[in-house]
Amino acid sequence: TIALPVTTATLVPAALFAFAVLRFGAVPVQEEIGRVSARLTLLSLTILPLVALLLFCLLPADQPLRFRLLHLALLLSPVFLVTFALLFVLSRPIAERLQREKQRTEQILLAILPKDVVDELKTHGRVAPRGHESVTILFVDFVGFTRFAASSEPAVVVAELDRHFARFDAIAARYGLDKLKTIGDAYMAAAGLSRENRTHPIDACLAALALQREIDALNAEARSAGRPVWPARIGLHTGPVISGVLGAGKLAFDIWGDAVNVAARME
Repeated sequence: TIALPVTTATLVPAALFAFAVLRFGAVPVQEEIGRVSARLTLLSLTILPLVALLLFCLLPADQPLRFRLLHLALLLSPVFLVTFALLFVLSRPIAERLQREKQRTEQILLAILPKDVVDELKTHGRVAPRGHESVTILFVDFVGFTRFAASSEPAVVVAELDRHFARFDAIAARYGLDKLKTIGDAYMAAAGLSRENRTHPIDACLAALALQREIDALNAEARSAGRPVWPARIGLHTGPVISGVLGAGKLAFDIWGDAVNVAARME
């Protein structure tokens, strides 16, 4: 007469808590936490029946079956409740760490691939090649860089490249260009690639003029500090291209077409 109410009072909260964890990820928490909670809960539901069977075998065999079952329920219901509570508490740091790693991976992808390419890669696991009717390609490289690199310390060369390319990145973002890659001392970007529009030739020209002003300012700083100057040349061309992602382990987004070759020669 006492066992049934006590069992019900402990089993019902445990069952509701288990249902909440499995159905809603322990309401309302982040999606990643919900997935981890559900997986840990399923694991515990696999182990707990084995524990129940072991405890049932250890109960006195001379008692009636219904009393043995009630006794088992009294023993297991607090275990269920505590287990699910622990699962919910322990799943939070695991899920938060997974979420941080996921965001970090996405930031790395966005640093090397255009956003629409990253979105397609996340959704479909691959990126379909695309044809673009009109894209403006921009190239920048430095005059005399090979001579400077041969006569300078590696740290100095890399620091100067980073200083220039960081400014180039900011200008490309300001005018809506997609940075594609750097090849040695060459910087390559494109307008109208991820965001198709009719103004991409103007955007690329405005970006080129801004790059010229930035390079002149950097060279003026270098002269005043007694450092070597880095004169640069810029090439632009508009035309059709094909874009796609190559590689399996190391992904590389690139574009191909005669417009790319002409832009490089226009330097």
